[in-house]
Amino acid sequence: MDNDNAVVMHGREFYLEEPSPGIVIAILNAIGAVALRSERAATQVAKSPTSRAVLLGLLAVISEDDLIKLGAAVLQFEDPREGKKWIRQNGVKVAPLVKALMINVRLSNDLVEALQNFFAGIGTLQTMLSGLESLLGTTPE
Repeated sequence: MDNDNAVVMHGREFYLEEPSPGIVIAILNAIGAVALRSERAATQVAKSPTSRAVLLGLLAVISEDDLIKLGAAVLQFEDPREGKKWIRQNGVKVAPLVKALMINVRLSNDLVEALQNFFAGIGTLQTMLSGLESLLGTTPE
């Protein structure tokens, strides 16, 4: 096994491989749930928050449950319930989970492309909405 793909958490070694489609979806779901709450928190402060504000909002809203859900995905538990149970029993450690996320990103073109397309789509949507607002002379409520 390639040690570059290994993560150790609470003495247990996880050897990560290219994530399956189910794992990719679980990672995207976990990131999306936190990102949505982050954007909501940021829009409470500013009508049109910057990406920096949304990232800071992410730090403000992320919870232990979010890390447990993300952890079960990035450590590649095929059964998310088993992964969540293991993490709850052993405790959340942020550094190994971040390392596991980065390994998954490195190993999966599908995950990288999905994230790139998602963020590109948001940028395109924002540009379209700004253009529409300019034409109509309105701002979103």
